[in-house]
Parts: sequence; C-alpha cells; structure tokens
Amino acid sequence: MSVINEIYEEYNFSDNFAKEEILQLLLKQLLLKAERIKRTLIPKEKNSEWFIRFGAFRNHLENHLTETRNAKEYAEMMNISYKHLNDICKSVTGSTAKEFIDNFVVLEIKRHLAISDISVKELTYELGFDEPTNFVKFFKKRANQTPSQFKNDLKK
Repeated sequence: MSVINEIYEEYNFSDNFAKEEILQLLLKQLLLKAERIKRTLIPKEKNSEWFIRFGAFRNHLENHLTETRNAKEYAEMMNISYKHLNDICKSVTGSTAKEFIDNFVVLEIKRHLAISDISVKELTYELGFDEPTNFVKFFKKRANQTPSQFKNDLKK
C-alpha cells in the first residue's frame, strides 16, 4: 500500500486515538521518500554548483534588469553558454532562462504598481522598455490584464 493511500485511510479512519501523531509520521515518511527521489534526479555536485550559478544569474538580473531582458546576454555576463544557463534555470525553476526573466520582470512591474503611484509611462522607462505600448503588451501577454487593470484590481 502506498503512503498516500495510508494517509488517506488514516485521515478517514473513525477512531481518533493517536490520529494526529500517525498522520504526522506518515507525512514525514512521504516527505522523506520525495526527498530521496529528488536526490536521485540531480547529482549533488551539479545541484549545489547549479544553485550557486542560478543565484549569480538572479543577481545579474536584479542589477541589469533595466539594461537587458536577453537571456543570451546574461549567459555572456556569467561566462557560460546560453544552453548551460537554460539547463540551470530548467533544473532549478522548471522554466527556461527567458521565461524566468519574463516572470521576474512581471513580478517587478506588479511590485512597482502595488507599492507606488508611479504612472505606467514612467514605469515603462524606469524598467527599460522603449515605449509604453510595448510595456503594456508585454505585461498583458503574461499577466492577462493591463497594468492599469492590475492596479485597479488592487484597489478593490
């Protein structure tokens, strides 16, 4: 019987004696098995090295976000190939370097819209976009709403 089935059966078991403790132990068993599987997927050396490289990529992204959103340029800054940067990003986040960059930019846009009264036009140039139309299209494509709609939703 799988651990998940045991958890389900224990959760629905009518006798409540030690139910919480048993569920905690079963959950711990499930988490340990998941960790064992995770360790077999990525060798330890690659895992730690890649997390360090991913951290460096994220730092470059934070420091150069207004200058470029091009994944190849970030790979060059790190002196690694674009393919290697993509492999690192896929391993750590499950998305490509470009997808990570785009998601990061959208998060930054949302953060600015949420905490400041900056206009969309000002934010366009502050985040390194050429013109407001491109900025709005970029955001709408990824967030399924315009920056103005996002800001209005926050006020509700």
